[in-house]
Amino acid sequence: MKIARNFTLSIIITVLVSCNNDKSTKQIKSENVYVRQEIGWTMQIPDEWQILNQTTQGVYKQKGKEIINELKKENREYKGLIYLLGFKRNQLNIFQSNFEKIKYKDEQAWRENKKQQKISTAQMYAKEGVKIDTISSMEKIDGIDFSVFLVSVYNQLGSVRYTQKIYGSYISGFDFAVLLNYNNREDEETLHKFWKNSKFKK
Repeated sequence: MKIARNFTLSIIITVLVSCNNDKSTKQIKSENVYVRQEIGWTMQIPDEWQILNQTTQGVYKQKGKEIINELKKENREYKGLIYLLGFKRNQLNIFQSNFEKIKYKDEQAWRENKKQQKISTAQMYAKEGVKIDTISSMEKIDGIDFSVFLVSVYNQLGSVRYTQKIYGSYISGFDFAVLLNYNNREDEETLHKFWKNSKFKK
């Protein structure tokens, strides 16, 4: 299955961070502040960015499921993944997030799951004939450790078309993931500023 380039492969990767609609707008409080009590997360939403509505979420969810299932030769429904906050400037400058209630036997099991997700990401791009570079690292957001998977996606001329940063952490029994997708410095700085100013109740 080929994906239209104007739809962007970045949206397909959100199967790792967006597969079920939780009507997250109910979690948005006054002054564009998002709160998720299960993981103690609070984040401000930047002005002039569009909060993703249920129709858009549904399109992303269905496309992601189709690509992942074709790649893995399976028919998984992804019912456990819950879509959280999502907003965008345009198709290439996007914030998305999700969590899933999962019980891992230990931290190493969670890390192994993250490793497999990174492999799946690389496979999806390879399937589409798209060149990428990746870097793995760790970052702290308000004292919480996050694994970080940085993906640079190239166009046919060999220049970076857009960049993805996929954050993951295991918080209060939830496998929590965040995607930052950007193709210019201004939006990159905005996404990082608001995400890194998140607060987590300890």
